[in-house]
Amino acid sequence: ITDYALKDPIISEIVKTRAKTIYSLGSPSIRYELENTNTLLGAVKGISGAKTGWTDAAQGVLTTVVTRNGHEIITVVMHSANREEDTRTLIEWAYANFEW
Repeated sequence: ITDYALKDPIISEIVKTRAKTIYSLGSPSIRYELENTNTLLGAVKGISGAKTGWTDAAQGVLTTVVTRNGHEIITVVMHSANREEDTRTLIEWAYANFEW
């Protein structure tokens, strides 16, 4: 799903945006500060987008797209009490151990 969704340029831009200010169309205009809840954006080399989530069944979820040295991986961490740290560990392991 992530691979397909990121082919859409609008979705791709949204998931890699760390913060954005938007304004309502009504009068008076209301200002809204939006912030991406993925703390790994800008903190882990090569992350170009991600989606956080939570369900009762999957609990903490983080899907992340990472590109390093021309090699892209998509990670999915589910049922995690610390999805960011588990994702960081998975990314570093993949790039250290996978032969392209």
